[in-house]
Amino acid sequence: MSTRNILASLSYFSIFFAPILVPLVLWIVTNDRYVARHAKNALVSHIVPTVFLVMAIVFFMSGVFFIQNVFVGIALFVLFGLLSLILFIWNIFMGIKVLQENTAW
Repeated sequence: MSTRNILASLSYFSIFFAPILVPLVLWIVTNDRYVARHAKNALVSHIVPTVFLVMAIVFFMSGVFFIQNVFVGIALFVLFGLLSLILFIWNIFMGIKVLQENTAW
């Protein structure tokens, strides 16, 4: 296991402790294209669930305040929550996958 694999997987696993921040720093600071590519992918996969959750909260709250849209608000809340969960699991999967890769170059 190389340092580049650890850094690349850390960008995905940072969803647990510092989402967005760690991949952004790794993407800006690193000179290694392998790490930068994975950091950029992790950054996007951390930003998207954040946007989804904010949208879910907004739609849920608008549905609660405007009674005629309550079912739409709840449906969108569940949809965006599921999409966020899928991306969360994908980050864990990619972190494990990158750790298991053998990059000798």
